[in-house]
Amino acid sequence: MGEIDFDSAERRLEPRVDIGNEAVLVDLLDGREPITCCIWDISLKGARLLVPSGVQMPAQFKIISGNHSRAAFSIWQQGPYVGIKYVEHVGEGT
Repeated sequence: MGEIDFDSAERRLEPRVDIGNEAVLVDLLDGREPITCCIWDISLKGARLLVPSGVQMPAQFKIISGNHSRAAFSIWQQGPYVGIKYVEHVGEGT
């Protein structure tokens, strides 16, 4: 198991909530079928996803949960974990 960096600075403006393994579909917007990922923790503006081994997340994608979907940006990726930021408005970040 990896070591936790207790000295790392917290950069989130909103508190995150650890939700464990909530499965969601992620549309990589490349024409393939969506992949199944897990939301590990979540905040008002983003989340940390656990993605399948070997998946390199694109800069922008869509998260699908039930009948709802939300556009998001990849902020960082470290191994199977990806930090994401939700797109708040159409055209944001483009």
